[in-house]
Amino acid sequence: MLNHISPFFLTDSIGRKPVYIGSSLLWTVFNIGCARAQNIETLLVCRFFAGFFGCACLTNGGGSSVDIFEGLAVLRGTVVYSAIVFLGPVLGPIIGGAVAQYSPSTSLADDGGFRWLFYAAVAAGLLVTALHCVCMETHHNTRLRRRVAVLRKAHPDQPWTTMADSAGLIVARKVLATTSAAAKMLIEEPIIILISVWQTTIMAIIYLFFESFAVIFGLGHGFDSFQVGLSFLGVGIGMLLACLWGITGEPFFWMKRVKKSGGEWKPELRIPMGLAGACLTVVGLFWFGYTSYPSIHWIVPIIGSAVYGMGALSAMLATFSYIVDTYAMKAAPAFAAVGLIRSVVTGVLPLCGTQFYVSVAARDIG
Repeated sequence: MLNHISPFFLTDSIGRKPVYIGSSLLWTVFNIGCARAQNIETLLVCRFFAGFFGCACLTNGGGSSVDIFEGLAVLRGTVVYSAIVFLGPVLGPIIGGAVAQYSPSTSLADDGGFRWLFYAAVAAGLLVTALHCVCMETHHNTRLRRRVAVLRKAHPDQPWTTMADSAGLIVARKVLATTSAAAKMLIEEPIIILISVWQTTIMAIIYLFFESFAVIFGLGHGFDSFQVGLSFLGVGIGMLLACLWGITGEPFFWMKRVKKSGGEWKPELRIPMGLAGACLTVVGLFWFGYTSYPSIHWIVPIIGSAVYGMGALSAMLATFSYIVDTYAMKAAPAFAAVGLIRSVVTGVLPLCGTQFYVSVAARDIG
């Protein structure tokens, strides 16, 4: 829960780039701790801090999209950002299955190769940290503050300042304002609660797929860990199709809806894509659930999972775009408010997934 609040006050104080760099670097450091942990206590503590410090890309991504793009480009930027975020849970099992299946044993106790999963995460963290170092700052207030500093140095006799500095927004006040923004939105903005419930339901099912795929394709079809990971390609392909539609077809139809509304960019114009996605998720779940028997070829439920993946990302893209259009520069705390509920629920459900799936019939998994 805390990880969705941590970067806000730092972003307003020092900008997005230092937050991204520090967050990804600390995430990498604590994953090293996870990789070398020799007891469950150390592993849990390092995992907690890795999640705490590694959340900047999730909570600031929407704000960065607004910083960089404008007009129709905001939609495409949001689509790409959202697709990458939600393809993570799909690519994770594929990479993890390959690592677990083919990784060599370590010098520590017999660990089933799980340490190599964290070594892979460390390598990815180092790469991302390096990329953040070469990227430019996008936070508007921070860029203005730096420009004012240059002007003050060149013209010390002129009272150069920014609106934020003129208002006396000191760091302590920023901390109080930004850390309470997400909580206020959860209380004062009913739409945030509704979007949270919608996204939580969709993502909870995707995370429960982690357990159901192991039961259906591992126990039912005899797949090994790598093959079980590859079975997530269906969800990934569905999400990629939704992403392609969000970049190509959806902007065209969205502009037609804008013209019909008199040229006004209403957030509600994003809803049709979400409604189509909601219908696809229902179709995909029934397809997946009713074809999950071992007697049915394994490709059939994977196609059903692809339909669900396409619907899930379509609904996510619609809600993310709605948030960006509605809250603009305040999109970051809005994303965090939504992510707060989503992360808590999706983090708890997989803990009981395997027990649930083993105790029910294959058809009932959907």
